[in-house]
Amino acid sequence: MFTTTQCAELWRRYRADESVHGIGRALSCFPSTVRRKLQYAGGIAPAAHTLYLDLKTADVHSPMLARSGTGADRKKVQKL
Repeated sequence: MFTTTQCAELWRRYRADESVHGIGRALSCFPSTVRRKLQYAGGIAPAAHTLYLDLKTADVHSPMLARSGTGADRKKVQKL
């Protein structure tokens, strides 16, 4: 298990073409752990998680609300 800081370091070193053994030494873990993390992600760093919409300040024209059922649903969300 890697911390957020270690994950960022892992992906930075991986993009810089450092070897799996080198990354493992830098993070004080086994190379197989690094390899498993890279294989699980398919060699592509996962995107940062962000919140798409704050419902308390929802805009009536937002894509999420456009998919909601009726105008009454939109009014409920706006009241939140």
